[in-house]
Amino acid sequence: MSQIIRFDCGTIHPTGLHVQANTYVIVFETNHGMVMIDSGYGIQDFMHPNLVTRFFTSFVHTPRDPVYCAINQLPKFNVDPHDVKHIILTHMHIDHAGGIADFPWAKIHVWEQELLSALHHRGKLGIGYNTSQWKNHDLWQTYNMTNCEWFGLPAVQLAEFSPEIFLIPTPGHTPGHCMVAFRSENKWILQTGSAGYPFYEQDENRQVNAPDWFKFWLMGNHIPRLKKLWLEQNQEIEFLSSHEFRKAEKID
Repeated sequence: MSQIIRFDCGTIHPTGLHVQANTYVIVFETNHGMVMIDSGYGIQDFMHPNLVTRFFTSFVHTPRDPVYCAINQLPKFNVDPHDVKHIILTHMHIDHAGGIADFPWAKIHVWEQELLSALHHRGKLGIGYNTSQWKNHDLWQTYNMTNCEWFGLPAVQLAEFSPEIFLIPTPGHTPGHCMVAFRSENKWILQTGSAGYPFYEQDENRQVNAPDWFKFWLMGNHIPRLKKLWLEQNQEIEFLSSHEFRKAEKID
């Protein structure tokens, strides 16, 4: 593997909270073309936002500018968007699945329960789904059963990919949320999505210490296991999250 790219598809400054974050997408090379983890917002989300997208982006102060869309950022990294053959979703909220519409040639990999939840707006944050972003997409691969373990966590390995890629079910933030793990040249990369917050942030002045009850409500009960895994395997695994919430340096 020679190329792993991580870039921001939308900054976040939630109204009334002294925190900031980003909306990260990861792209990496495989034997089956470039793979993208999550897709950020799509061009239509910014050019013609529906009511939910308009409200959410206004509340978190995400600029609705198509320059931040993945399809427009990839050329900066010398990646042809048509080389992205697969998109793996941690979940299908509007800020993670919107870019699907910009990649009609890509196969979408997602946990089956998540797709069903998105179709029917299920879950405590069901309002965060927007079926118009992806309802016309034709290429889907869904998963509904684990077949292995990844560092002790039940997982499903995506067939025939090199490097190895695993979906790790972590329901909580959404009913079918999954983490995504893949192997880089010298370590594992774990995209925790919205199942964990950046407890691995080394600068204590930047750490966001939300109440435990709120983290449980928002993300599920996965953080204790993830902390234990990080303490035991942080030399083998690089932990990432979709948003990397941290204390804000400045609120505009």
